[in-house]
Amino acid sequence: MRPVERGNCPQDTAGNRIPFAQYRDARDHLIDRIGDYCSYCEVCLHSSIHVEHVRPKQPQPALERAWTNFLLACEEDHRADGAGSGPRASALQPARSALEEKVGRMGRGTSRA
Repeated sequence: MRPVERGNCPQDTAGNRIPFAQYRDARDHLIDRIGDYCSYCEVCLHSSIHVEHVRPKQPQPALERAWTNFLLACEEDHRADGAGSGPRASALQPARSALEEKVGRMGRGTSRA
């Protein structure tokens, strides 16, 4: 399993935390820190990679642009989380959780619709 270590919030050349006007602005910083991999299923992505919120940004709007609430997700995992499944079970090891979930579905002959 790939560790998901995004580290502290990125800083500018003066050492100030970089503010994100929109959560999508964190994408390149996340890719620099954790690579262009889905944080949940570990698929290597060269495009269609989304900034995912670990905890829902509603009803806590402050989480929308919080560095500690960002991960990267492939299209499938991004849609699944946005479809109402809520935050991922393990924020510390998201790739392990999702991979185990997918392997379990394959063993049962089911797939995500």
